[in-house]
Amino acid sequence: MRSCFTDCIGAVVLAYEKPEADLLLRPPRNPKTTNLVNWQLIFHSYAFVGMIETTLSFTMAYWYLERKGIAFGDLWFKFGAIPEGIDADYYNARLNEASSIYFINLVVMLVSPRLSAANIRADY
Repeated sequence: MRSCFTDCIGAVVLAYEKPEADLLLRPPRNPKTTNLVNWQLIFHSYAFVGMIETTLSFTMAYWYLERKGIAFGDLWFKFGAIPEGIDADYYNARLNEASSIYFINLVVMLVSPRLSAANIRADY
């Protein structure tokens, strides 16, 4: 279900993208000399942008839990132990909500660049 949600949004964004005016005028790329993916793109995507997105998503989830009375210190290295003074059902419901917040935050951060700069060449 999650994959359909994220992939469908990206597909709709790309479907309504303005076509590139000079797409058929450019020669095709040479697959032997031009790579679609290189180590710089992978490093930028995973090590730089991915770390920022993951950190911000975790921050939003933990911030939500803090506002609901579950402190970060109650979760850090506790490995599933329920904090004292918190009902187990309440605790599990808030954790489920926090994981949804984490996921939605990631989806918004993944879709936003597609919406803002899907076709950069069309602007020139």
